[in-house]
Amino acid sequence: MGKRSQTTRKQLSILLILCMVATLPIVSAPAFAAEDNGVKVTHVPSMLWGGLGQYVEYEMDGIKYRTDEASSANNRLAWSRMTQEQRRQTYDRLHTTAARKAAFGEDGFADIVSWIRETNEWFVANRLWKDRIANRDFPELHSVYNESASLSTLYSDYEQLALYVVPQNVARHLAREKFDKALADVNQTYEIGRQYYQKMVDMRGKNIGAVASFTMMQCTQMLSDMLFVPSVVQGATAATSGMIADVTNVLLQVIKLDGGSIAEKVESAMAGHSVQLSLAEQIKLREAVIETYKRLAERCKNELGPKMSDLRFEQKQLQELSEQIARSAQQLAAEREQAKEDYQTRLEGIFISPPPKQLGEGDGIYITLAFKWKTESELRRDLFNNDFETWRAEKKTEADDSGYLAAAEAIFDEVLAQKAVLDQEVMGKVSQISEQLMEAYNKVNDKLEALEEEADRLEHKADSDLPEDEVELTRIPVGATYFYGTEAFAPELENFAYSGRPYDDYYGELQSHISDYQAKVDALLEAVNALKDGHEGFNSSIATDVEDVAYYLNLLEKLRGNYQTMYKTAIWRIYNDPDGKDSSLNYDNCPQISPFGETGAAYRVDGYLEAIENVDLPEAVYDPDVSDTAVVDALAVTRPTEVFDQAYNLHAHLDEIKGKLEAALSDSQVNDAAYKEGRTNYYTLMDAWLAAYQAAEQEMAAALAQIKNITDAYEALWAGTYFLGSYNTSNMYPYLYNTSLVYLSAFDVTGLRDYIRSGGNTATLHNKLVAIARKAEQNEVLVADLIGRIGALDLEMQQLWQNTLVDYAAKAGTPIKNFYVLREEYELDSKWDSLTRNSDDSLAYFNICDIPQVCDILKGETDDVVFLQNAIKEIRGYLDASSVATVPVSNRLYDIYKKATGIKDLYMGSAYTNYGLMTEAQRTDLLNLYANPADADDIYNTMSSIKDKHAGVNYTYPPSQHEGVGQSSPVGEPVPNAGAAGTVALQAPIYHPLATQATSITATLSVWNDGWSHLQTLSGTDSLAGMIDPQADILTMPFTGLEDGREYRIEWNIVHAPYGTALNKTGSHHFTYTAPVGVFSTVDLNKETYDSATVIVTNNSGSELSNQYVFLDGYDENDNLVLSERRSLSSLGTGETTTVDFTFDHVVYTAEVYVAEEDGQKPPVPVRLEVEGGDSTVLVPKSGEAANTTLPFTATVYDQYGEIYEGGVIEWSILPQPEGISIGG
Repeated sequence: MGKRSQTTRKQLSILLILCMVATLPIVSAPAFAAEDNGVKVTHVPSMLWGGLGQYVEYEMDGIKYRTDEASSANNRLAWSRMTQEQRRQTYDRLHTTAARKAAFGEDGFADIVSWIRETNEWFVANRLWKDRIANRDFPELHSVYNESASLSTLYSDYEQLALYVVPQNVARHLAREKFDKALADVNQTYEIGRQYYQKMVDMRGKNIGAVASFTMMQCTQMLSDMLFVPSVVQGATAATSGMIADVTNVLLQVIKLDGGSIAEKVESAMAGHSVQLSLAEQIKLREAVIETYKRLAERCKNELGPKMSDLRFEQKQLQELSEQIARSAQQLAAEREQAKEDYQTRLEGIFISPPPKQLGEGDGIYITLAFKWKTESELRRDLFNNDFETWRAEKKTEADDSGYLAAAEAIFDEVLAQKAVLDQEVMGKVSQISEQLMEAYNKVNDKLEALEEEADRLEHKADSDLPEDEVELTRIPVGATYFYGTEAFAPELENFAYSGRPYDDYYGELQSHISDYQAKVDALLEAVNALKDGHEGFNSSIATDVEDVAYYLNLLEKLRGNYQTMYKTAIWRIYNDPDGKDSSLNYDNCPQISPFGETGAAYRVDGYLEAIENVDLPEAVYDPDVSDTAVVDALAVTRPTEVFDQAYNLHAHLDEIKGKLEAALSDSQVNDAAYKEGRTNYYTLMDAWLAAYQAAEQEMAAALAQIKNITDAYEALWAGTYFLGSYNTSNMYPYLYNTSLVYLSAFDVTGLRDYIRSGGNTATLHNKLVAIARKAEQNEVLVADLIGRIGALDLEMQQLWQNTLVDYAAKAGTPIKNFYVLREEYELDSKWDSLTRNSDDSLAYFNICDIPQVCDILKGETDDVVFLQNAIKEIRGYLDASSVATVPVSNRLYDIYKKATGIKDLYMGSAYTNYGLMTEAQRTDLLNLYANPADADDIYNTMSSIKDKHAGVNYTYPPSQHEGVGQSSPVGEPVPNAGAAGTVALQAPIYHPLATQATSITATLSVWNDGWSHLQTLSGTDSLAGMIDPQADILTMPFTGLEDGREYRIEWNIVHAPYGTALNKTGSHHFTYTAPVGVFSTVDLNKETYDSATVIVTNNSGSELSNQYVFLDGYDENDNLVLSERRSLSSLGTGETTTVDFTFDHVVYTAEVYVAEEDGQKPPVPVRLEVEGGDSTVLVPKSGEAANTTLPFTATVYDQYGEIYEGGVIEWSILPQPEGISIGG
């Protein structure tokens, strides 16, 4: 990954150097707030009372803040969610830039500036104009990314997918994460494409204009406009490096597809060489960047369809999974309901009332009554002695004169007495039966009560062992909140509930918590299950006793029936029985006392019920108003069924809880692993992100440290030199030298002049200044490269910088720093402006100003002095000679005279008098070299003597070496020369003064085509080398692209200033071009690396070339042959041109090339010696001992073809040789 990151940064740095088109800075689009933004501006202080405290108070998510107290990150979040009106209130109240930056930070302030721009009318109008341009130039992309377009307008189902409410039963499922990821992927892809599109539109909408040629240092400051990387959400942010690579890779592809010079320069830049782009190349590069963003936007557009399909698929999968889970839950519920019904059906088949039990032999005694009511005859006998009339007569009273009432009462009393006997018998039988009944009932009831108590006990235990709220089963309290273990990883959970422990630290406790409940539920289930499944055994255990209860209840019912029958057969009235023993006929006249009347209440007492009451049977055992069947059903069916239903329901409830606990434990383990994986992924992502930033930061720090070391060492050299540093505006003195061109000095002029004129050590000062000049030159190259690297790194760091990363790095204990912080740390703030290139393409900081001129003066023999002294020696030779070559000497004297006169004028001027460093004696000596008042050797007098001695010599108007050329005709007749097909060099003799005084030349080539048409313009300024040869006095004007047989005209204009005023010499020449015949080859060396060359071969020989080779001989800086190489030319038709590329393993400064057959190469010569082997140390003998120690080496000689040279014995040695040591062979 590190290598890939380094490659990305390298590409970024290379493109940084190439991008040379100025564009406006990128601004990040602010996120406009929604209506329900969760932010309220609660207080805006008035200017009167709040003028010294610029702030607003706001409430966000229920918490109140002040902009001057809250963190900048919090304020930025609030700003992103504010409405337009809230932003306007905040912007107006924080009315200074300082207050806004203090509240929102640099990033937030940039968002505010962007918001202001985007809300003004001009920006809106400009945006509409750009939209029309985009619709015209990029219609397909415009339809996708214009301001009115969105994913909702592009895909009819996007809104439904984006607003899809994830069912609760899959909220924590992996399918949910896949759906969320697919949705985020669609949104991010569209957003990235939209940002690429917007950048493309912005660049297309800007006018290129007249772009000047920028320096490479200035390109650094423009790259952030050209190489744009979209802002992405956190989590893709780590993909920022990948997006940088995307931009750079696509841009390189676009440039290479176009080819041409820009492609070659990109390749050269990739090899680490500096390049300069022309205006056309700059424009082409800009178009390439636009095309890059277009391709990237198209890539995003093309990816949207497949990614929407993925989103639909994931949503469908999620929905189907939810429905499947819901169906499974419904099926489980149905199965549970069916299981319950089956269980109840089994209970119904088991717990049934027993059939009536037949009375056993001898059981009739329990229900058969021995009691008999007295018959009428028995009543006559027992009551009236069978003599009713006598009895009645005896019983007469005054109130009952007939005795009938007494007779009726006697009969009533007798019946009651008989009933008492009946009731007593029933009482005995009821007691007997009840005793048996209670014994049987208690057996059943005891078992039932034990069963019921066990069921209640288990239910109470479940209530006590398990929480009332089931949610407590799967959560644990942590401080004032709860740990559910369902959260996805988030950095803020690393201190969960402010407990000082990370979120996942509680998973173990939660799992133990769940496991504890599982153990309790399992124990309960085991007990409840045993109870639940014991129905058959229980029924068997009570069956006999239930039958007995039913039997005894049946006996009681039969006894009751017998009693009721007997009770109803009582005789209450005696009728006449004339045929009986008592023949009284007055029995019929005796009245009856009704047992159901007021006086018969005693008779109406049910003896059976009284017996039942006396035996005190519980109502649950016997209730006269309840059938015995109901009692038996309660024992045999109702009560056991209720208990087992209770057990089953408790078991089902516990089983459901068990399922929830198992699911919760499984989910907790899955969530635990997922949380840890999420944290690992997050930290891996963040660590990689942080590492990428820190790598760039460390590189930047190293580069700044290098600059710091360079500047510190450089400034240390200034001590004692009176050098104040470059462009020190606090000392605005004129330069010491050539003050007509510059107006600032980098020296303490007064101190320096006083030091020199007071006899200071000029040699020491000179050496120090030379050291400064050399170090400045070296440092400028180093620092320029470092500045470029820092610019590229700064761009990369800006793209990687986000508050998320800043916070993460701070928490990790490794806070990150940006360019400005690092620059301040290395104390480079005050120097940084001068460490950037100025308009002269040089680093102002390393501008040594007039150090070279000061050094010239300090040497005592300036260039001017040396020149004048050498010139005197030279012209003295002409004077002493008996004869001279008139033309060359005149030209030489002319050159000396012109330069010497300029020196004299400079040193006699007031500027030098006021600001020069020479002592007056030194200045006088220098002027005497030009014209000595003592008539000693000097320039002026010696030249005059030469002119007098040698006829024809003239140093003011020298004779020309070309006939017909002179003062009045400075340019002779031109002659066109064609060195290769399609080329011409128009050469003309030129007058020497014009050749030396020319400052610029402009020549134009025109072709005749029914009139003269301009083809090319050739221009030269400053250095005219290659156009004017001042030794041969020849003017050369080369042109290419000529066609055989066409007529051409060349016009020229030579600007010169013999007397300070610019003059023009013009002329023209027309000719018919005749292409030369032959094979022509030229070589173009790479002047930056000197390790490659391109050879151009043109065949104008009139016949096709075949089986030919291009031979190249390369030479080093001393013109020594170092290599010879050849390349196959294959075939080349007439009039065709081809290029052949060479690369070398050695540095080649000059090269010769020719075309020949295979055996046309030059013979081998020795060019290189390699020494190897032997020891790395030599023992040198002590002084006075034999000095004959030798050490053998192996030396191999190679020829120019890289082969071992076999041409003979080669003698060699290494020079210079150390004293007493000889190395050679």
